[in-house]
Amino acid sequence: MAKLELKGIEKRFGDMTALSDISLDIASGELVCLLGPSGSGKSTLLRIMGGFERPTAGQVLIDGVDVTAAAPEHRPTAMVFQSHALWSHMNVYDNIAFGLKLRKLSRSEIDRKVEAALDLVGLGGFAKRSPLRLSGGQQQRVAIARCIVLEPKILLMDEPFASLDQHLRERLREEVRNIQRELGITTVFVTHGQDEALAIADRIVVMSVGKINQVGGPAEIYARPHDKFVAGFIGAMNMIEGTIRNGAINAAGMNLGIALPDGAATLAVRPEKLQIHFDKAESRAPATITRIVHFGAYRTVEATTDGQNRLKVHMDTETPLELGQAVFIGTGHYCVFKDGHEAVRSAGPSP
Repeated sequence: MAKLELKGIEKRFGDMTALSDISLDIASGELVCLLGPSGSGKSTLLRIMGGFERPTAGQVLIDGVDVTAAAPEHRPTAMVFQSHALWSHMNVYDNIAFGLKLRKLSRSEIDRKVEAALDLVGLGGFAKRSPLRLSGGQQQRVAIARCIVLEPKILLMDEPFASLDQHLRERLREEVRNIQRELGITTVFVTHGQDEALAIADRIVVMSVGKINQVGGPAEIYARPHDKFVAGFIGAMNMIEGTIRNGAINAAGMNLGIALPDGAATLAVRPEKLQIHFDKAESRAPATITRIVHFGAYRTVEATTDGQNRLKVHMDTETPLELGQAVFIGTGHYCVFKDGHEAVRSAGPSP
């Protein structure tokens, strides 16, 4: 296990700034997800951690040692790439054993480590198999085994499951989390999938346009986003333009208390935090049900307020509802964003 520190990392490609003033501490044994859309700089930052890119400015420290100028092979890190990058002319055993042979370990030691790594990723008995005879998920497990067999202090993973189908991605991310916990290895995982980050991370680093927007645990990031980008990028969110006046925001016909100066603002409410009511109240907006979509355990109900705002509500499957029905929408859990990145949150009881 090892602590990873990034201090003032910047990366420029000519006139283009890919990363700007990135500072981040990752604790020993922690699994951190770098999450953001394409072009946010997350893969570039990971490559800087692994030594595959040199920062324009800043430092990378591992256990307090500056490794900024060190080549990948001289760092206690290992990288799992999106492409499996297995050697097709070698069987599974030789793919995994390659790095150990370079270290000139004995055959018995190599056999022991390769067998243990294959067992850890659930591929015991596959040592003599050609990579060409493996499924995509099995190939990615071999790639992970090839990294962990070297016993790195830090494991770096660059969207390793992006090319796999949804079911296999979910299964493999659970297995990676179990392996990470068993080994206690510090891990940095790049993804653009919010569900993936929420499912496996100890902490999530949300990035956009080469900067960090927010760092926090999955529950914190989801419930208390710092800005509109994070609110809209993590999970489903109703984003409604409104106006603050006299200590309340009026948006989509809802009138909700907020301690902010008067002016334009954005109300953000999760679909599961909205409620459909059948009686009027001051804070509730009159609405008409325009769509109902069933997802088995719950329904997504679309309700139109003030003739223009379409709000999505997650609710139970038992309450009788019909298209065109007149209802009222309310919430007691919401965020209000005003003046750039300022966020003010309310989590009062549901009205």
